[in-house]
Amino acid sequence: MTGTPASEMLGKDNYEYALPFYGIRRPILIDLLLNEDLRKEVSYPILKCEDKSRFFAEIFLPHLREGKGAYLWFTASPLYDTDGNISGAIESIRDITDYKMTEGLYQTVFENTGTAMVVVEEDASISHVNEKMKDLLGYSKKDSVDLMKWYDQVFDEDLEKMLEYHSLRRTNSDSVPKSYECRLIHKNGEVKIVTLTAAMIPGTKKSIISIIDITDQKEKEKILRFTQFSVDNAPEGIIWADSNAKFFAANKSAIELYGYTKEELLNMSIPDFAPDFPYDRFLEFWNKAKEKGNLSFETEVIRKNNRSIIIELSVAFLNFEGQDYECGFARDITDRKNAENALKTLNNKLNLLSSVTRHDISNQISVIMGYGELLEMEIDDEKAERYLKPIIEATEKIQNQISFTRAYQEIGVNSPTWQSVDSLLKNSGENISDIDIRINSDAKNVEIYADHMLEKVFYSIFENTVRHGGHATEINISFSEKNGQGILIIEDNGKGVADNIKDKIFERGVGSNTGLGLFLAREILGITGITISETGIEGKGARFEVIVPKSGYRFKD
Repeated sequence: MTGTPASEMLGKDNYEYALPFYGIRRPILIDLLLNEDLRKEVSYPILKCEDKSRFFAEIFLPHLREGKGAYLWFTASPLYDTDGNISGAIESIRDITDYKMTEGLYQTVFENTGTAMVVVEEDASISHVNEKMKDLLGYSKKDSVDLMKWYDQVFDEDLEKMLEYHSLRRTNSDSVPKSYECRLIHKNGEVKIVTLTAAMIPGTKKSIISIIDITDQKEKEKILRFTQFSVDNAPEGIIWADSNAKFFAANKSAIELYGYTKEELLNMSIPDFAPDFPYDRFLEFWNKAKEKGNLSFETEVIRKNNRSIIIELSVAFLNFEGQDYECGFARDITDRKNAENALKTLNNKLNLLSSVTRHDISNQISVIMGYGELLEMEIDDEKAERYLKPIIEATEKIQNQISFTRAYQEIGVNSPTWQSVDSLLKNSGENISDIDIRINSDAKNVEIYADHMLEKVFYSIFENTVRHGGHATEINISFSEKNGQGILIIEDNGKGVADNIKDKIFERGVGSNTGLGLFLAREILGITGITISETGIEGKGARFEVIVPKSGYRFKD
């Protein structure tokens, strides 16, 4: 240990035996045991006394091991004679350098590992924690753990399990799992979900525990499970396909919609049950979806029972981790389409009946009007003429009403569409070109979502100016946005509308002509939630204010 022969140490005085160890003459541990006064003269970094008679000490001596230094462990015990008196002492010295180096390595790992770690004694008290563990539980570096118990950090509902494992691990470690999940309590009361791995320290009753916080992971797993649950139980069938038109996932509603088992469906491709989508057409739609991001359309599919159904399909194009996919949302609209077709057929029959009836009535009215005019030319009797005139006027009103039914029949027959205000104004203006009225518009880039008879609305307003505007010479059109709505203003410089009839001019039968034009205009606009009102000042011109919902207008590029 020192390389010094025993002969140079035995029988020497003046602490010469200390030279090989300490390099100086000084009392050694055995001297401290035999002479209490010497204990004040020398010291050891670590010095323990057991039963007031047995001494233990530890010291690092840098000149040993060829100058590399060595940790030595000293033990000094008294020797007794037959009468029980101390007759001498014996000191044993052990080189513990390798142990200390190993201990230091483990201490370094313990303190600096990225994992929270704690040492738990047999009585469940915490003897040591690293900084990562303190951080996990919300304690600062200055907080002491000397009085802390391990079970104080465990959530109440997990405490019984933890105590059971703690006890069994010290008697039969194979009977308990090395790793398990439990919940710990943060200093602020927050519950942390962790994965706990415990092992016994050999030769002791202590266990060392490493802990990984999986709270965020568990929350993400919960969100993922909830998302999966929501997708699986969504009322719409949801399917995922790759560029080969092959299914690789489907929710419960999709399985029910198509009638196949999940295993059968995932072994199929879209052309297998969608006759309108052979692979080349699927590829065409795939490229369109990739370009636009999504597509919506209706198509026919064949269920497992060979029953044909119509589905409404919305397709979203996705790129996930470098791979392209399509996600389709399918809804069975067979009953709705059947009802629409039945209603369309019924409407066609009613329109045909109405058209035939109207044609026949118009023919008879024409006969009445013709003979009435002939009769009016033939008779000279003033009294007869007085009776004949109301008959002719009533017949003319019937003819106008028949014309109204023809126009009203067309409202709502076709689906609303986006229409250019500028184009409609131009067409309507051309129909009154024989009148010297100038039309000015700054609504050239506006489109409105309305019934296909929207043009008749503008014509009716222009016609109102022609018939009732008096001295009107121009019509001005403007469009603006206000409070999330579109405001279309159509105003003239005529005589305006009297205050007492502003609300009545949109009622059927009101007006000095047929009283049907503005009534039809309001009905046409109402199909898509558009309203119209007259807000002008009598004597300064008529002003029609058309209010369009936010979703009912847009601006062309």
